[in-house]
Formats: sequence, structure tokens, C-alpha cells
Amino acid sequence: MPARAYADRNVLPSQVGPYPFLSGLVGWALDNDRNLLPWDDAQARFRANGAVTTTQCSTDLGDTMTDTKPESPRDTTMWCAMMGKRRQAASAIVLAAILASCGTASDEQGPPTEPEVLPSPLYTFRWSADPTVDLFSRGAELVRAAYEAGELNYFRGIDHSFPGYRKAIGGPVDHLDPDKMDSVGLVEPAGTPVASTNVRRITDFSATDTSVGATLCTHKLYAHESDNTLSPRFGPTRIELENTSEETGPPGIADDLIDAANPEASVPPTWNVFGTWKITRFESIPSSETPPECTRWWLSQFPELTTNPETELVSIPEGFRAPTQPVAVQYPEWIGAADNE
Repeated sequence: MPARAYADRNVLPSQVGPYPFLSGLVGWALDNDRNLLPWDDAQARFRANGAVTTTQCSTDLGDTMTDTKPESPRDTTMWCAMMGKRRQAASAIVLAAILASCGTASDEQGPPTEPEVLPSPLYTFRWSADPTVDLFSRGAELVRAAYEAGELNYFRGIDHSFPGYRKAIGGPVDHLDPDKMDSVGLVEPAGTPVASTNVRRITDFSATDTSVGATLCTHKLYAHESDNTLSPRFGPTRIELENTSEETGPPGIADDLIDAANPEASVPPTWNVFGTWKITRFESIPSSETPPECTRWWLSQFPELTTNPETELVSIPEGFRAPTQPVAVQYPEWIGAADNE
């Protein structure tokens, strides 16, 4: 949406009126009196890295587990739009218009001719799985790769994430895609990482030669107390992949060092983990669809948490803060491709 169209005050306020929850989604574009900000001011607020509240959209949509405060306005916009995407098409329409106006690079822009050497991210992942899931199986490896690549894409852009990720996710994700969060398919970086350990557990897992699916239970442990006012991000994420070939491809080298770094490992990996697999679903799911395995796992990690007796979902006590800890060693690490690749 060009600046001239944006300046037409019938564009956004007319959409906000019928759908009150949109005020939280587009709040950064409005002043205190709910009037549309000038174009330059709105862009500046959008690109700023301050926190904005999602209380209104969380309450009206009823899909978030807590009233969180994402680290950036873009986080908030994506969070609200994604959670209401399947039930409130109007939010997706408004979001598409807003984000289209912010100068996102064209899909025609290909990978750089000479890959840059980027520093390792400030965060790591610690993965575990239900007892019936082999963390090093091909299916679980694809789930881990998809999630980590989506996270790295958010901080580096799609062409500086895992090798093969752009093709696997289908290029930059359209804002109206009902099955993928647009934050997992960005041309340009949208956030700045903080030192943290991202703890993930694989549950509700299935895998065949042609399809893989899993629900991920997630939370985050920050390294510095100054960051610990941010949300620990308890929540479920669903990832599904489909194979475009009869061959599944072999899994990479298994990591047998749980608490020690392997000098051969790297982030991102040096090879295309995805091969012929395509990511067909990558989205946070409503808390009402949280698997009971996630709830039990969160309670085992944080005994201070309780459950809502009516919904059996995790309830976070007032003033709860997860403990801080140094950034843990990545597990499993990306050590290398299978020997026969």
C-alpha cells in the first residue's frame, strides 16, 4: 500500500471499527486518539524495537495462553494476526496492507552470489522428545531443522538461514497463508536475538516416508536478568512436512554429547538438511489445542506453575519469572551430513 493510499483515513480506521481486536494489531499506526499517524511516523514506530501490548487482541481472540509482551511491534503484529488468522479474515487483510507498505524486498531477489560468513546466533536450542520418539530419526531431524531454520530466518532473513530453507518453506511466506506464520519466511531480518536457551519438546509425532508432523512444546530461558521481564513464551507450535520424492534421505550424524560442544558442529548446518522435503505447516496453534503432554512437561519444568481446573491449561502465577541461566550448549548439534551424502 503506497503512502498516498495509507493517508486515506478510510483504509485502517474503517476496518478497526467493526473489529475491536484489530486496535491492538494496528495500534502502532494510530495515535492516542485512534487517528492514523502520518506515514513517516507510522513507519518509524513500526520499525522501532520497543514493546507493545497484545492484551486486547489476546483477550478478544481468546487464543493466547498469556497476555505476553513480544519484543517488537512486528512480533506483536504477527502474533495477533496469526492467532486469529483462521477465524478473522479481516485481520489478515489489514495486516497484508500494512506490511506491504513497509518496503519488504521483492521475492525476485535471489540468494547472494557470495554467501556471507555470519557469526553464530546468541541463542541455542535444547531438544527433547516423548519416550517413543527417536530424536535422531529422519522425521525428528526434519522437525528440528524446520523450527530452527524458521527462528534463524527471523533474525537473518530467509537467504541466511539453513541451506535449502528457502525452497523448503516455499520462498517468502505470504501474509494470508493459512498454514504458515509470515515470520518464518522473511526476506529481511525482523528482530535482534538475545542470549537465551530455547527449550523444545517434540510430542504428537508421526512420520512416514511421505509425511512428518509434530507439535512442539516451547519455552525460553534467558541468560541475563535484564531480559527476564520478557515472556518465557510457553506455547505449542505445529510443524508438518511432505516429501516430494520416494527417498526420505538419511539423517545427519547423531550428537552423542549432551552437555559438551562438538568442534565439528555449526549453526546453520553446512548441508541441506531438508533435501526433497517441503514444509507445509508452521504455525503457533491456539492454546485450546495444547496437547496434554505439553502441559505435563511444562509443569515438570516449572513446579510453580498451576493449571486452570476448567481448561486444564497452564496458568502462570502473577510475578512468575523463569530462572536465568548461561546459554546452554546446543543439543543436538548440527555436526555433519550422513556419510553417504
